[in-house]
Amino acid sequence: MADTPGPAGGTSRSRIDMRSRDDVERWTRELGVSAEELAKVIEIVGDDAARVADYIAQEGRPATSE
Repeated sequence: MADTPGPAGGTSRSRIDMRSRDDVERWTRELGVSAEELAKVIEIVGDDAARVADYIAQEGRPATSE
């Protein structure tokens, strides 16, 4: 099933769209990670929000190149 626009016009909450500023802001705030960290986790586990949240909860914050 494809993601459908939600009430605010964004994508559904089951996927994280890194091209959407609103999605990035919402998920970095909810997960307590930076946009760079969020992107790295998505590279590892994909854009499924539940998998991203599980990875962060289990593995902690990913290493970044700061």
